[in-house]
Amino acid sequence: MMIRAGRDNRDIMQCVQCSLNTVKAIRSELGENSDDDEAVAARKPHSQRRDCVRTGAFLADLQARVKENPGIGIRPLARQMGVAPSTMKLALNDAAPKQKATKPAKAAAAAKPKAPKPKKAAAPAKKAAAPKKAAAPKKVAAPKKAAAKK
Repeated sequence: MMIRAGRDNRDIMQCVQCSLNTVKAIRSELGENSDDDEAVAARKPHSQRRDCVRTGAFLADLQARVKENPGIGIRPLARQMGVAPSTMKLALNDAAPKQKATKPAKAAAAAKPKAPKPKKAAAPAKKAAAPKKAAAPKKVAAPKKAAAKK
C-alpha cells in the first residue's frame, strides 16, 4: 500500500486518480483501525435512497399499465401512479428497450439517387455605387446673451 510506503497524499491522489479528501479519509481510517487493511477495505456499502420511486416494483407496475393502455399519455399515467411527469418520462425511458432508431425520411432519401440541381442563371452585374457627397458642416447657434438687468 502506498500509504504504508510513506508516499505523500498528493502523489497517491494522482496515481490512484481520486480526490485528496478520499486519500486523507483512508489514511485517518488506517490510523484509527491500527493499520487493519480488512477493516478499511470493508467501507460502507452503497444503499439506495429511501425516497427512490423508480424501483423494480414500480417499473413492473408501469409496464403492466402501459400494456393495458398503450395510448395513454405521460401526464395521465403520472397522475395515476402519483409521481411527477418528469419521473414518469425517465421511468419510461428506463423501461423501454434501447434500439437504434432510423428516420424513415432519411432512409428513403438514402435509397433514392439524387437528381442534379439545375444551375441558376448568373445575376446581372451591379452598377458601381456613386461616391457619396461630403456633408456640409452644421452651423452652431451662437449662445444667447443674458439680458442686462435694468
